[in-house]
Amino acid sequence: MSNLIIEGVKSEIDNGLSNIFGYNFLKTVFSNHQTIQKKRAEEFLEFMKKNEQKFTVDLIKNECFVSGLALTLREVIKEYSNIKRAKIYSIFLGFTDLEDKESFELEKMYNTLNLISVDDLEVLQAFSSKKFKEGDSHFSQKNSVERYSGLISLGIIKSTVEFKEKKGLDFKLSTKLKKEPILVEYTKELNNHFDKVNFTEQIIHYDFTKFGRKFSKYAFSEVEF
Repeated sequence: MSNLIIEGVKSEIDNGLSNIFGYNFLKTVFSNHQTIQKKRAEEFLEFMKKNEQKFTVDLIKNECFVSGLALTLREVIKEYSNIKRAKIYSIFLGFTDLEDKESFELEKMYNTLNLISVDDLEVLQAFSSKKFKEGDSHFSQKNSVERYSGLISLGIIKSTVEFKEKKGLDFKLSTKLKKEPILVEYTKELNNHFDKVNFTEQIIHYDFTKFGRKFSKYAFSEVEF
């Protein structure tokens, strides 16, 4: 395999036209990349100006804030998604407002934002709109295991399973219940009489993790940038 790579490199060097094209292509890419970086840096400065009342002299002297500011600028510059950059600004304002900045876990929030998909952000926003009261329970819905798997893997939400045994339900009623969102799986044991059915009701409860609640709170704050 290494010999094939070496031969390929030699072939590229020998091919003057390809070499020139490769150089020009990379030059254009790097030039465009620098333009984009400059544009996003200017976007960040404009965001700072719009929220300048938050950035007091004492805050700018805060070592933790300055480190967070530098980290945020790097994240803004490298993030190509407008949706995710909006979340960066939301999170950063939450970090700015919080007095105990060391407990904010700013880097962890940005790492989570890097890993989460835009689709999962939409799922999380819908989930968050129903969940912001402490202690609320969110019952499972059809395909909920697949829907929330990405958020669970990132430690944003968690799931617990509850089993309830139901006996002797009217068959027509149990068939109707199958359409309800809280019923996910059934273990049926038919009696001699087909008008009755026993089944185990599995209910999956979803809730925020401690970090997930905080992440959602700050990620979905409305900011202008």
